[in-house]
Amino acid sequence: MDTLCPVCKSPISPDFNFCPSCGKKFKDPPPSLSISAQIVVYFISLFIPPFGLWYAYKYLKYGGNTQKKIGYAAIILTIISIVFTIWTAQILISAVNQALMGLNF
Repeated sequence: MDTLCPVCKSPISPDFNFCPSCGKKFKDPPPSLSISAQIVVYFISLFIPPFGLWYAYKYLKYGGNTQKKIGYAAIILTIISIVFTIWTAQILISAVNQALMGLNF
């Protein structure tokens, strides 16, 4: 059943993301499921961890099985990246502390 665009009153289908006449945005389009989009999500989740959570939210919000899998993978990669970063920082801090203790001011 067609409804009317609230802006231009053109008939629109309920599954439209935008009005074809005036361009009014009704809802966000679902995130891409292409391999290249998934690679970008996984790369950002692994190397820029806080932003991986934004992608995870974006994919989990749509609720399809494939979107949920991508969202959960983004969360897991983000957590792995954060844990690795903390672990590496602790090792670096420990090495610097030991080097400074060995200087004997």
